[in-house]
Formats: sequence, C-alpha cells, structure tokens
Amino acid sequence: MTTVQTELYGSVAAELPRVCDLLDAQLASDDACVQALLGKVAPQHGKMLRPALVLLSGRALGRCTEDHYALAAVVEMIHMASLVHDDVIDEADARRNMPSANRTLGNEGAVLLGDYIVSAAFRLCNSLRSHEANDIFGGTCNMICLGELIQVAHRRNLQLSEAEYLDIIAKKTAGLIRACAVFGAVFADADARCVDRLAEYGHNLGMAFQIADDVLDLVGSEQEMGKTLGRDLAKGELTLPLIHFLGAVEAPARAEMIAALGNGYPDGLGRIRQLLLEADSLAYCGQLARTYANQAISSLSDLPACEARDCLSAVTEFVLTRRC
Repeated sequence: MTTVQTELYGSVAAELPRVCDLLDAQLASDDACVQALLGKVAPQHGKMLRPALVLLSGRALGRCTEDHYALAAVVEMIHMASLVHDDVIDEADARRNMPSANRTLGNEGAVLLGDYIVSAAFRLCNSLRSHEANDIFGGTCNMICLGELIQVAHRRNLQLSEAEYLDIIAKKTAGLIRACAVFGAVFADADARCVDRLAEYGHNLGMAFQIADDVLDLVGSEQEMGKTLGRDLAKGELTLPLIHFLGAVEAPARAEMIAALGNGYPDGLGRIRQLLLEADSLAYCGQLARTYANQAISSLSDLPACEARDCLSAVTEFVLTRRC
C-alpha cells in the first residue's frame, strides 16, 4: 500500500492486500493466453478506493466479515471492467500510466476481457450466503449501464441540463460508490437507519467524485492522472463545467465556446479552459462538489465515533483535492 492509502484508509489499508489476493485468484485462468492478457492490463492495482469503502463502512458499524472481503473484491472487479469498457468507448490510449486494454488487445479483446472480469465478479458474489448481495450487485450494474447509455444518447447535445447531467453521474458513478457503503453496512448487520446513512454517504461521495473528475478531465495532467484526458470533449459529451458555462454566459461567449469545442481536443483546450475560468464555471463545479462532500460527511454524524468513521471523512476530503 502507498503512503497515501495508509493515511486515508487507516488500519483497513493493511487488509487491502488480502482483497487483492482474492481478486487475483478470482481472475486467474488456467489458460496461459488469458492469463497473459490479464497480466498486460492489470499488473498493478489502483487506489483501491471502492474496496476500502466496503471495509471502512463495515468497520464503522463494528465489524468486517469474510463476506466483506469478498464484496470488496467484487466492487473492484466491476470498477476494473468498467474502466476497460470505458477505454474502448473513449478510444483512450493510457490507463494508470500504461497502455490501455484496447490499445494493447484491440477493441474486441478489451470488450471480452471486461466481460470476463464482470463474470468473475458475478461468480464470487453468487458464492456468498446471502442473496441480498446479488440483488444490490445486479441493480448496481444495471444502473451503471443505464447511466452510460443515457450519456451516449446525449452526445453533442448542447441543451443538456445540469439536472440531466446529475442524473447521469448518479447512475454511472455514484451508484457503485453507494453500493460499496451499503455492502459494508448490510453485511455488518446494521439497522435500517445506519444502512440509509451509509447509502446517503456513498451517493454524495460519488457525486462529488465525478464532478471533481470531470474538472480534472479538462484541467488535469495526463501524467498525474495516469490516463488519457479530454475524451469527453472528443466524444462531444458535455460535463458540468461546460453545462454551467453555456447556461451562464451571453450569446457571444457561448458562440466562442462552441467554436472552441469544434476545434476538438487538444487544439481547442487552451481557449476552453480560459473561457471556463473567466465565467467562474470551474469555481462553480468546485462549490457543488464541496456541497455534496459536506452532505456525505454529515451523513456519518449518526455513526459511532471511531477510526473508520474518521477515515470515511478523510476519503471525502481527498476526493475534492486529488490530482490523480
């Protein structure tokens, strides 16, 4: 685990290698070709944010069971698969400072690899004693796909509203993060009130995460982020900075932004950034992300005071300030 992970996740950081081992065991294949493909696209694990949220949510309510570790691996597999599929859709070149799966394997190989990871996640989830995990898991996967489909349907829609954007990210991003917190609560045998509080926490954290990520896609560093940036622009997908700008400015500035968008990425990026700064659109996004983060932290106030609860708050602050 990195220093950042240890600081953010507290004592749970020492348990994440166990989740990584379980994850690797579930993905392992007797076929040398498949194993080689997995080795090329997943030689290292990322921040492990979602597995940490499962474990921290369980610890915040008193305990982690064997099911928590399995579910921590499940949510990370779903996250991995979504990244593989996203990179195909976005025609991305890099992920975690390495060639993306589609760049390494081609689109066909990457799609199939993502499907392989999803199927492994379903198999592990189905091995648990409680069928409630399957209900949460299936509903979450369906919601992620729905959000992505709606986003694709709205490509190049300059009339996309903030409310529509928020609905999209609630489905495609916040849904999985919410499921992490719910898994942690449900499998710690928490009462309905605590499950609801963790669900609220996960939803609001996910909303803050995606808004911050959409800002970084426009102003971040590819080296720091470790992935191809500007793909939303390239695909004509409006995110909150642009939605706010187009709704806040007069016709001349709006026309200038549309022209800059027409120049694409990266040619139009410099002017796009400048226009967003001048209209305070990036500041607006930061304020809204902070609002969601505050709501997430507020949802934790009814939980018992403990290290895990403090770590959940620290993770929320990290989401707002991260550069990668």
